[in-house]
Amino acid sequence: MNWLLLLLLFIASPAWGYKFASGSYTGNSADNRDIVIASTTSPSVTSFQPDAVFINCDTASGDLVVSTRDMIAQLGDGAVTPRNGSALLTNVVQAFNATGFQVGSDNLTNATGVTCYYMAIADNGGDVAVGHYTSDAADNRTIDISSTSLGGIADFSPEFVMTINTVSFASLWHTPAMGGGGDLSCYFTVFACIANAIQSVNANGFVIGDNVGVNDGSSDVYFYIAIKAVSGSTSAGTYTGNANGDGITNDNRAVTLPGFLPQFLLIKGDSASRNAAQRYKDNAGDSSFGTSAVTTTDRIQQFLSNGFELGTALSANESGVTQYYYALKAVPAAPATVRRHRPVVIQ
Repeated sequence: MNWLLLLLLFIASPAWGYKFASGSYTGNSADNRDIVIASTTSPSVTSFQPDAVFINCDTASGDLVVSTRDMIAQLGDGAVTPRNGSALLTNVVQAFNATGFQVGSDNLTNATGVTCYYMAIADNGGDVAVGHYTSDAADNRTIDISSTSLGGIADFSPEFVMTINTVSFASLWHTPAMGGGGDLSCYFTVFACIANAIQSVNANGFVIGDNVGVNDGSSDVYFYIAIKAVSGSTSAGTYTGNANGDGITNDNRAVTLPGFLPQFLLIKGDSASRNAAQRYKDNAGDSSFGTSAVTTTDRIQQFLSNGFELGTALSANESGVTQYYYALKAVPAAPATVRRHRPVVIQ
């Protein structure tokens, strides 16, 4: 006679979120320079090979730089400055390796004596995908993660998507919070957010329209970054700005929507006159990146235990303007084991 017995088994836990690091280094203009995660983070984060990096160097000749492991795999050497919509840059981010990433001698990522801040993220079991697709100008097109990502990451519904145009147009990013969950995505530069670009996310990946920023008719290659929501470590949302830019009104505003202490934050208002703002874990005091290439104050003033604090700078808190944000932090370590109930048939 068969008896069904529920046994309490200890089994190895599955992969636990993404790998993440936010750190900083001082530029030295040396070519082929390896940025080792373990030695450029504090507290030290165990080194890993990133799938994507965001870098800002605090210099007037700097800008936000983004590169992915798929870009390097396809192009050999490549990065973009999404705020300026430049074509492909070389000698900026040159490689990804087991301990971090490699920068060239260009001032964008390695100016002598300049502090450079970075965020690095990698998949750890189906939470991050980097890939590419070829444009065809077709509207309402699903970009399937499993068939377009480096390594064939299984399909998932992202919380954050960024498309990277290496030809001429500025890059865009999207979260389900944009447009109240509707068809809207935002540039990193001084444009209002637009429809018909990154339109939405679905179970297989994300949907793009026929806007030239994401899907022109020239058979161009577009790269992307997709990140799954991880409870307590990612947050995508919106708030309405309330500052008048006078340096006094509505200063020191706390936004507690994330509910955790961020280590990287991206903000873009739905405004045709404001750039995106970024802050990294190592940014000191009241400093962040935004309208200018160097850090300035009174924008993202600090990270809080449950969110972030804003000043009166209009690039993050313009009165009456819808502001979209995406916040990240490291995922806590997984437990060594997890209790699971598994049915076992006893003969």
